[in-house]
Amino acid sequence: MFLIIVLVYIKFFRRLIISIAGDVVFFLRYDLRRRLISESLSQYLEYKKYPHYFTVGAAIQYCLDDAQLYCKGRGIDIGSGSYPFPGARPIEQSPHEDALNICEIDSSLQFVFSSHCLEHIPKEQWPLFFGECFRVLQPGGILYLYLPARASMFWSETNMTAHASVPRSLDVYQIAEYSGFHLLTSSTLPDIYCSTRHVFVKRQ
Repeated sequence: MFLIIVLVYIKFFRRLIISIAGDVVFFLRYDLRRRLISESLSQYLEYKKYPHYFTVGAAIQYCLDDAQLYCKGRGIDIGSGSYPFPGARPIEQSPHEDALNICEIDSSLQFVFSSHCLEHIPKEQWPLFFGECFRVLQPGGILYLYLPARASMFWSETNMTAHASVPRSLDVYQIAEYSGFHLLTSSTLPDIYCSTRHVFVKRQ
């Protein structure tokens, strides 16, 4: 009996050591980085809202395989950040170019890819965004959007203050249709990144 009690204590002590070691590794690999790059209390609190796997890499890694089935040829990545779509020209906000002012000639691109960008644009400007995408795409060109799922409260404007307006799928479909796009396919349920995919094609 005494031996059994000792073995049980050893088993749980080992688990305790493993969990403490895991906490130390997690702090050094993830949490310490958040603390070092935060320049203000509000920025640090904003980082803390994200689960750690949301801060490693970028949203594109959760849709890349699917996006590469549709986005082929010459294209751009709007709001690319540090992880642009492979082979696409990255576009970030600058004095010379942004999501509402794309420096490409009319009907010159085969695809426009954008991951987690639309929610940073005020809703009243979404028609301008879709209009620019329509202008630069060739007939039959692909517009691929990877967006935060509005059903996931994690992405809400009150929780993520950097978000101007988290898109409702119906609003996106209606504005895209009005702008000259046809919905090719979309995901209705959020994926592991609490996001959804929407693929549009420019009407001929």
